[in-house]
Amino acid sequence: MSFAVRAFCFSAAAIAGLLLVAAPRDVRAGAIPGLPAPLPLGREGRLHLAIENDFLGRGGRFDDHRTMQLSLDVRVGEHWLVVVDQSFLTDEGPTLNSPDPGEEGRLDEWSITFARRWRGAGGRVMAGAGVRGTGERNGEQVQNGFHRMFDARIVDLPYLKGETDAIGWLALDREWTRPVGDRWQAGAWLSAAGELSTGGRADGSVGGFGLLRTRAFELRMGLRNEWREGAGDDIVLSSTADSERGLFATFGLGIGPIDVENSQRLDGGEAYGRVLLRAGSGARVAPQPSDRAALEFGLRLPQTAFHVTAAWAPPKMSRMLSGTAQAALTLSYFTGEMPANSSLDVFRLERQLTGGLEWRTTRGGSWVTPLATIGLGWRREALYGMQALAGTESHAVDRVVVTAGTGIDAPMGTLAGRGSLSLRLSIDGWLPFGRATEDFAGRSYSLQGPGAGLTVAIGLAGGP
Repeated sequence: MSFAVRAFCFSAAAIAGLLLVAAPRDVRAGAIPGLPAPLPLGREGRLHLAIENDFLGRGGRFDDHRTMQLSLDVRVGEHWLVVVDQSFLTDEGPTLNSPDPGEEGRLDEWSITFARRWRGAGGRVMAGAGVRGTGERNGEQVQNGFHRMFDARIVDLPYLKGETDAIGWLALDREWTRPVGDRWQAGAWLSAAGELSTGGRADGSVGGFGLLRTRAFELRMGLRNEWREGAGDDIVLSSTADSERGLFATFGLGIGPIDVENSQRLDGGEAYGRVLLRAGSGARVAPQPSDRAALEFGLRLPQTAFHVTAAWAPPKMSRMLSGTAQAALTLSYFTGEMPANSSLDVFRLERQLTGGLEWRTTRGGSWVTPLATIGLGWRREALYGMQALAGTESHAVDRVVVTAGTGIDAPMGTLAGRGSLSLRLSIDGWLPFGRATEDFAGRSYSLQGPGAGLTVAIGLAGGP
């Protein structure tokens, strides 16, 4: 073990020194949106969900610029990738929580690209093309709904005019490892990437890291340099580009299917963090026990809500089916708060408790499992005031609600041999029995309407 640590530290120091001496002055650092998750080859899966937030970093101004980023990349076969990305960009101006005319604003940035992947003894190469747009895409609703989960401040900024461009990118990397002892490997990982858009934006990256790895654990550290050019006079894009330029020290920790990474600019001015979930590493789906029990935690967007679901599959219920599907009883609870109007002075609270059924296929040979759900329960909605209306609230409105959803479940691995972890992506909808109208703060609001959202969740399942 001591030799492994020495080899890792030597690799990290050598790479850091090389970058500090050889990197050009105009090469800067950050995270390029629209590219697949930056993971070493030895940590690659079939599906990656990355959640990046300055809340996970340290230093710099809290919660500004690229305040949140969600990225999903899925490998189709061995050679093709689909990458979907969305970021929430802000510039709060010189003074926080105060109007700064002409010097503040908000943009949502999204992209979808298709890519070709090559992997061989010489490393990995990926080339992609697609579209990237900016404008209004529910970012204000998601950011402030997420803030209310932690009783954080409301960020009220005007949306700026957006645009849509074609983009193309190239990413390549290579890792070198050697065994040190019976369980450990140590080595290095080098990566580089670049992206161009028809709107004139250009992003680039180069990084080098030392690696220390065992079967379910990886530690990496090194430097990442990137540049951001061509943001023009858009205050949001230009301030975001400025925040992502610089030489960053990056520290990553991978435990099983979860990676946590933190990057701190060496001048201490900016930082960002990332949590990355990896699924479908290539192993076949293990058969679930007939009396499977599961517990799931997740987040629904864009109408932001946290949820927890417990599921149990009684053996007798599963035997009633044809053998290609498994049924489970479910109990779910959702809670969330979201803006009720564009001025952010009134929020709508929701609480929802449902019981129902879940069906999932039991066919082997695939790394994803299709699923569907249906439920019946109780839903409560109410209004309460923020900003100048703080301290006011409306009467609660209760309704019976029907829910339904469909999605996929992808295996992530096991938790200390006690159960299987999975990543779940689903579209879930709700239909209350009867709308309601509530007068509040001099305005009329509609409550208990139907809705739907994307739910992202991590589940832990097991049997006796």
